[in-house]
Amino acid sequence: MPAPLVPVVAVGLVAGCLPGVPTYHLDAHVVLPPLLHTAALDSSYRDLRADVRPVTLLSVGYTP
Repeated sequence: MPAPLVPVVAVGLVAGCLPGVPTYHLDAHVVLPPLLHTAALDSSYRDLRADVRPVTLLSVGYTP
C-alpha cells in the first residue's frame, strides 16, 4: 500500500466505528459501471487470455 493510502483507510475505519456518524449507501448501478469501464480500457487481450480459467470460473460462480 502506498503511504498516503494507509492514513486514509485508518481514518475511514475509525470514522465508520464512531457512533452518530451517518451511514452512506452506494448504489451498485452508479459505482460499478465506471469501474468496469476503466478496468476494461486498461486490460489487454493477452492478459485476459492468460487468465481465462479464473475469469470463467468467477463469472459463472457469481452469476445468480
